[in-house]
Amino acid sequence: MNYEEKIFQMLEKVDARLDNMDSRLDKMDSRLDKIETDMSGMKKDIRQLKNNSKQMQSSINKLKTDVTELKADVTELKTDVTELKTDVTYIKIGQTENGQILSALRYSSDVHKAENDNLSFKVAEVSGLAKSISENLETQNAKIDKLGFEVKKIPEAIRELRIDLDLMEQVTGKNLSDIAKLKAIK
Repeated sequence: MNYEEKIFQMLEKVDARLDNMDSRLDKMDSRLDKIETDMSGMKKDIRQLKNNSKQMQSSINKLKTDVTELKADVTELKTDVTELKTDVTYIKIGQTENGQILSALRYSSDVHKAENDNLSFKVAEVSGLAKSISENLETQNAKIDKLGFEVKKIPEAIRELRIDLDLMEQVTGKNLSDIAKLKAIK
């Protein structure tokens, strides 16, 4: 399992937890509404108790204190609910950012793979060119070796040509001498 899938699974778990928190917050809102309704009923009961009996005044004072504490608790719960909603909003923003990061990572991975494929193609192309150059060098080396052998024969051929040229000069010189003798005889 790769990192992208792990991140995706973690994001799904976070999303499931957020859904569970939303459900719990809805239940808490319902309970708060019920508490507020109950508080309204208590206030009516307190007024009735005041009217009915002065003896119950101490009990009513105690109930007032309880109601005040409940109001404080409700206020605290509302504050907590507001904070939870803010946290849920931040979590959703983080989830969106994580999704964008995941998309960017996928794109980067695709680009990297394309670059690797292109590099592999270029390496294969260079390898083919190197092989072709190597084959051409072998052919050229064979030709150079053959030419080298032929070049080694040139000094010997030049020597033979000099000997023939010397001979020709001697023969030409003798012929000129013979022609001069013939002309003199004539």
